[in-house]
Amino acid sequence: MNSADNMKRLFKSAVVRTRSAPDEAVFENVRKAYERNIEDKSTQPKPIFGRFIMRSPKTKPAAAAIILVLIGALILSLCHDGGSSVALADVLAKIEQITTYTYEISITRTRPSQSGTGTKSTGTALISRDHGMKMTTETIDPNGESTNQEIYVLPQKRTLVMIEPHKKSYQRYKLNDTMVESFAEQSSDPSSMIKKMLVCEYSSLGQSVIDGISVEGFQTTDPAYSENSAFGQADVKVWVGVKTRLPVRSETLVIREIDGEVRTHRVLDNFQWNVPVDAAEFEFEIPDDYTTRMGDITVPAYTEETAIKGFAVFADLAGKYPANLGGKTFFKELEALLAPTKDRKRNEKYAKLSDVTTPIAGLVAFYQTLIQGKKDPAYHGEFVTPEDADLVLLRWKVSDNEYRVIFGDRHAETVAAEALEELEKKLPNSESN
Repeated sequence: MNSADNMKRLFKSAVVRTRSAPDEAVFENVRKAYERNIEDKSTQPKPIFGRFIMRSPKTKPAAAAIILVLIGALILSLCHDGGSSVALADVLAKIEQITTYTYEISITRTRPSQSGTGTKSTGTALISRDHGMKMTTETIDPNGESTNQEIYVLPQKRTLVMIEPHKKSYQRYKLNDTMVESFAEQSSDPSSMIKKMLVCEYSSLGQSVIDGISVEGFQTTDPAYSENSAFGQADVKVWVGVKTRLPVRSETLVIREIDGEVRTHRVLDNFQWNVPVDAAEFEFEIPDDYTTRMGDITVPAYTEETAIKGFAVFADLAGKYPANLGGKTFFKELEALLAPTKDRKRNEKYAKLSDVTTPIAGLVAFYQTLIQGKKDPAYHGEFVTPEDADLVLLRWKVSDNEYRVIFGDRHAETVAAEALEELEKKLPNSESN
């Protein structure tokens, strides 16, 4: 099936239905635009973070899938009957033509169960298609103590560096492709925000004026925006310039459970588009008296082997597997696990903190990719021990009728769906027991 066939299949499966004739016209316009794009793709600028990722042959199939999703989103947005004079698909297209931009960010974190003002961070971000990202922040905690941080994301070097001048410390990470892409989302990159809104149910907030600029607002509380994300449930609003078709302000309220309810309110504003940028702004020097607690960390690829290594490290230190692979229970277990390492009482096998954190983080990240990829994963660490060679620890779908299984003793096999059903009947929590 060729790309045009895929587009037509996606179009016909869209959940939004209007009149058939206009729908077919929309498809035809998109198809022609897609074909023109194929002919002219060498001249088209790529998204700021995406252009680095596309160079990797391993990520090209994923990138192709993203293209189909965006085409589907474009169709849905064209059929969206919200009385809006601004189309979010147009906004995304405008952002991805931008080569450099800056914005200011403000983040307030509070716990309703606790009194006080919470923690507030303010900062600025500079994004360049050619150089990467630089963000500087200042954070004031509930006690009024101030800390500052500089973050550099350099996709061409696959490097992320965090510098904390108040601690005279730094941390350097060597990133994989997935990390480069996901950091854009986690740092509230506006194009990533718009992409996610496009595949959600959203509504128009109408037109208003912000800082003298006529804008139109959009809002989504669709659970799909936060699905399989570390963000938690989100209420997202973005206001777009009516004339410029570029974001003017965004607000995101996130509520999640981490030892009780945590509310995070994130505001991005004062966007400046296509600003002049000097490459020197993305260069940094780490003073000789700055130290790093974990050394340079290479973020592993999120693979089955990474997951098995993470399981092995956790079991070696705790004598068991984590009860789950995310959420407050997991972080409590991890905190208890790391405490002796912080005091440097761990054996030589785990001399550095990163010897523990890197493989375990890789395990959690691998599990998240299974969820995001809708691979029907199931984790049974609460009931399975390292001695359980015949019990399913983690499984995920690899084909229509096959699953990959990591067992309690950490060996892995591919099994048929029928065989998996019988294996999972052996679990202590199974309804058959």
